[in-house]
Amino acid sequence: MPVKPEQFALVQQHLAKFPQQQPCPICGGKTWNVAALESGLLMHDAGVSVGGGIPTVTVVCATCYFVRRFAWMPIARAAGGAGHG
Repeated sequence: MPVKPEQFALVQQHLAKFPQQQPCPICGGKTWNVAALESGLLMHDAGVSVGGGIPTVTVVCATCYFVRRFAWMPIARAAGGAGHG
């Protein structure tokens, strides 16, 4: 689902708490863009199921497009319960 402006702001605030952000492990880039909120992935022995997992926020390297994910609900809760939707 697209990131709403208030959700984008919460993720930006969360990432700003870590001034020494890790560079991209692929290209060394230091600029990350918030891409989307997703339902998450469930992993189990038979493979991967989409949906029903931990809601995540996808952050993408602006240089090579490597993807990182963060758990969304703890970010929202730490900001006062802004929630998933």
